[in-house]
Amino acid sequence: MSILHAVTAHGSDTLRDVLAALRAEEGLGDETDDSKWVWIKLGPIPFAYPNTRGRKSALAAHDLHHALAGYGTGLVGEAELAAWELGSGLSEKSHVRYAIRVFGFLVPWHWSRLRHAFVRGAHCRNLTHAKLDEAMLARSVAEMRAELGLTEPPPEARPEDLRSFRRWAAKGIALVWGPLLPLGLVLWWWLG
Repeated sequence: MSILHAVTAHGSDTLRDVLAALRAEEGLGDETDDSKWVWIKLGPIPFAYPNTRGRKSALAAHDLHHALAGYGTGLVGEAELAAWELGSGLSEKSHVRYAIRVFGFLVPWHWSRLRHAFVRGAHCRNLTHAKLDEAMLARSVAEMRAELGLTEPPPEARPEDLRSFRRWAAKGIALVWGPLLPLGLVLWWWLG
C-alpha cells in the first residue's frame, strides 16, 4: 500500500513521519538538495528546471500536500495537486512557482479531474505560509487534514469556483501550449 493511500488509514502518524516516508517511497529529494537542476519526466521526455531557493523553501509544504490531499506524484497526480494548490489560494510572490503550478494544465485530457481538484482546493486551506518547524511536523496527519478542511466531502462547484478554474486553465493553456503552436506550424511548413 502506498504512503498516499495509507495516510487516511494511519491518521495518527506525524507530518514528519509521512513526509519522510513519502520522500523515501517516491525517491524525492528534499529542501537540503544542493543540485542546481531538478529533473522530471513528462512521459519519455526529460525536463529540467532550476532548483531555486524559493523552490526548496516550498518543497516540504508541497510534498505534505501530496500526502494530506491524497494526490499521487505521477504526471496526473502532480497536475491534480497543482490545481488543488491554485484553488486553495496559493498566494505566492514568485512567478516561477505559479508557472510550475500552471504547468499542471499540461494534461488537458484530465479536465474533470483538474476541475474537481481545483474546486476541492477552493474550499480548503494549504500549508504554503505555515512555518514547518519541529512543532508543526510533530502534529498528526488527522489533525492537519481537519485543520486544512480535507476531511470534508468534496463540495459542489460554485459559479465563482468554475470561473476561477477557467481563468487558470486559460493561463495554463497559453503558457504550456501557446509556445508550441508556432513551432508546430514551422515544422509543418518545413516538413510539408
